[in-house]
Amino acid sequence: MPATPDSAKSDAAKHLWHGRFSEAPADSLMAFTASIGFDMRLWRDDIAGSIAHAEMLGATGVLPRVDVDAIVAALHQVQGEFDGGTFAFVASDEDIHTAIERRVTEIAGAAGAKLHTARSRVSDRDFVAEALFTLAMVGLHLSRLGEEWVLWTTEEFGFATLSDRHATGSSMLPQKKNADIAELARGKAGRLVGNLTGLLTTLKGLPLAYNRDLQEDKEPLFDSLDQVNRGLEALAEMIAAASFNADAMRTAADAPAAVATDVAEWLVARGMPFRQAHAKVGELVSRSLASDTPLVDLVRADAALGPDAAALFAPGVAVRRRASRGAAGPAAATAQRDELRRTVAALTARLA
Repeated sequence: MPATPDSAKSDAAKHLWHGRFSEAPADSLMAFTASIGFDMRLWRDDIAGSIAHAEMLGATGVLPRVDVDAIVAALHQVQGEFDGGTFAFVASDEDIHTAIERRVTEIAGAAGAKLHTARSRVSDRDFVAEALFTLAMVGLHLSRLGEEWVLWTTEEFGFATLSDRHATGSSMLPQKKNADIAELARGKAGRLVGNLTGLLTTLKGLPLAYNRDLQEDKEPLFDSLDQVNRGLEALAEMIAAASFNADAMRTAADAPAAVATDVAEWLVARGMPFRQAHAKVGELVSRSLASDTPLVDLVRADAALGPDAAALFAPGVAVRRRASRGAAGPAAATAQRDELRRTVAALTARLA
């Protein structure tokens, strides 16, 4: 049976913006525009912001102290309901903001209805875009780290082995151990970039004021936060629990081809222009491959190089030479580790 104007007006009155309307909103409108399903996680922030707003209204003389106290007490009661899992949403709650305001008004009466005084939605979303960019960059770094681990744990590289608790198996191949955390770190990077791109696309066509389009900022932001937090935790646990094959890594680091750059640098240190040194060592590498002769033998026999340059091929020498800030040598890597630990400790202290 169609609603009469009076009954429709009564239905519309359930919404905080009912005054302009004589008919209840269509179910399709409410289903399409509601955000309570994903923004309810903001309840703590909304209550904290509402308490600050109410105190501002009192401090500026807009509301009497008795109304401010009633509003703040009601907000604390609402906080207790959320903490206790007893807060009850109703069908007219479009989002977490209207849900809390509705409940505050139920508790505090006329004073609660004054919470919305001097309050409106804002159009600033630069901070969301910047946060999504930062999260996307973190995701890209995790993706690159994940790619390294996918390679390192293959039979071909064999640098590391994942713990059974941080790997999965194959439904077809019984011998497989899959680096799913590392693989999903790669895959989710695209999702994080997509969240950033989606919000920027939403923002680029809007006029300079609030539009309902901006409701679409929350799901990508929440999703990116959740995915990055889970990725950081999972990768950290995976790496901490992995075992390393030091012999395989040492062999790869001391591979003759990896020392070619050190030979060129040795020549540069003795006055040869780098391009000339690069060409000379490149020619030796080519001869080594063509004749199946070890590169170290060709270096030792070369008049411009000899035994001193050939000493670069001794185990560990090339790696230890990487000693500048940020390099891969043991001393430089240890310094980086210590610096990062100090940075993490300082940031943790700031957030405490």
